[in-house]
Amino acid sequence: MASLRRRRSLFPFLVILFLSFFLSTFSSPIPDGSSHSHQLSTLPGFLHERKLLQTAEAPTEASSHSSTTLILAANRTRRKDPLNDFKYYEGGWNITDPHYLYSVSYSAAPPIIVAMFWFIFFGIYLCCVCIWRCCCCGRLKPHGYSPAAYIASLLFLILITVTAIVGSIILFEGQAEFEMSVADIISYILHKADYVIETLQSVFNYLLSAKNIGIGPLTLPPDLLGTIQFTQNNINAVADNLHKVTGASSEDISNLLTPLRIPLIHVTAFMLALVIFGFFLSLGGMQCLVYFLLVVGWIAVTFVFVASGLFLLVHNAVEDTCVAMDDWLLNPNAHSALESIIPKADNQTARTILMDTKQITFALVNETNTAITNVFNADMQPSAGPLFFNQTGPHVPVLCMPLNANLTEVPCLTGEVNFTNASEVWKGYVCEVSTTGICITPGRITPEAYTELISSLNVSYALYEYGSFLVDLVDSTYVKETFMDISNNFCPSLRHSTKMMCVGFIMVAAASMLSLISWMSYGRERRRRKYAMKRMNQFPPPPPLPPKGYYIGGRGKY
Repeated sequence: MASLRRRRSLFPFLVILFLSFFLSTFSSPIPDGSSHSHQLSTLPGFLHERKLLQTAEAPTEASSHSSTTLILAANRTRRKDPLNDFKYYEGGWNITDPHYLYSVSYSAAPPIIVAMFWFIFFGIYLCCVCIWRCCCCGRLKPHGYSPAAYIASLLFLILITVTAIVGSIILFEGQAEFEMSVADIISYILHKADYVIETLQSVFNYLLSAKNIGIGPLTLPPDLLGTIQFTQNNINAVADNLHKVTGASSEDISNLLTPLRIPLIHVTAFMLALVIFGFFLSLGGMQCLVYFLLVVGWIAVTFVFVASGLFLLVHNAVEDTCVAMDDWLLNPNAHSALESIIPKADNQTARTILMDTKQITFALVNETNTAITNVFNADMQPSAGPLFFNQTGPHVPVLCMPLNANLTEVPCLTGEVNFTNASEVWKGYVCEVSTTGICITPGRITPEAYTELISSLNVSYALYEYGSFLVDLVDSTYVKETFMDISNNFCPSLRHSTKMMCVGFIMVAAASMLSLISWMSYGRERRRRKYAMKRMNQFPPPPPLPPKGYYIGGRGKY
């Protein structure tokens, strides 16, 4: 029986040693298994909704795309792929690729495997303890009390409880920072997308206004009106695609991460309460309740290890995404999987919108200058009909033409007015008119013609100013700025918060596991101490012997 008690006292420490060895084993690369076919498991619903890949691509297909698609975070995402016989995944960051999704999920396997072995082996141990307590507890008495072992078990119990509390604090701090970071990044992506969509809508509205622009008898030619309609259709297509993809990305992030808050908060709070409650019950010697908490804790620790695996997956996915953004910023013109988050505008479509907008700007300015030169500055006779309104006085300066006929930039000429001061300059050439629309004071522009000039000026100026935005749309500057801001301003906090959560979960899981063991260890030492104190009270030690050379009941020496 003594050997049985020694083996039983060593079992908790053997369990700890075994779990540590197993964790380190599964953290190392796993040899390739034999080739066999795999069935592709069902992907999360949000991937199906976004019409992402449904089947795994063969490695040769991935390599064939590598010449046209930038492989992102290639070194970091090189993990074992369960869908490909546990060979290394080489496709880089790509949330649309099931191989990437399963490889990053596989990186969270160690805590889940530890949870499985904990559940099995500690469950077997609890069964053995129950059998031993039921069969032998009534016949065997605790003995072998050691004050040093009692103090050590008590200090270990206190240390583990404090560790669980610290881990919970780290976990809650990381969770608060993570929620704030996710909310900020979703808000930023939506704000950036809204800015682009609103600007495109403004261009759309100015193009709509350009259809109705006319100065006197001059209007835009029919072929240019068709160009305006075509450009509006392209703008709608770009804006709709951007709105759908960024909206879906933000919704997917929220739908994927928000449910994780429930196990994070509830499981952590429950484990913290369990550890603290078990600590006080152990100190109070309420062994029946401690045994009940051991069973509850056995199951709860399993869930905590599983939850730590889930957040290890989140941490790895966040790290992968941030590294992928950094890689893309080094080669921003290449196509990449990041377009599934914030899409680049189709280069040809964006370039067509830019050139058409320049063409319309050129036509509007040309129409304005034609009216000024051939109508307002011409000394018409009454026989000219509607073109005559008694225009007199100095000539009206023409508007600066910012574009050549080939739609390249050109500086203003001397004597031309620019977009910013044209309205004020032309106001000085407006005359007063009679009821028939004839100038009765010196001037070359009637109030009605001035209104038409200003309408044309505003539309052409707006379209010209939006040219820089459209250039950014062509070369994807807005995408580069977005990813650069996310990489510099949001990724550090995301990385830090997910790392804190992983550390906190591991601390809570390990401390909870050790707490169960420390409850048993301290309870055993407490029973031994209690039994030893009881024995001392029942059988007090004999009085010390008198010094040698004296006899009892006598006086002095022999």
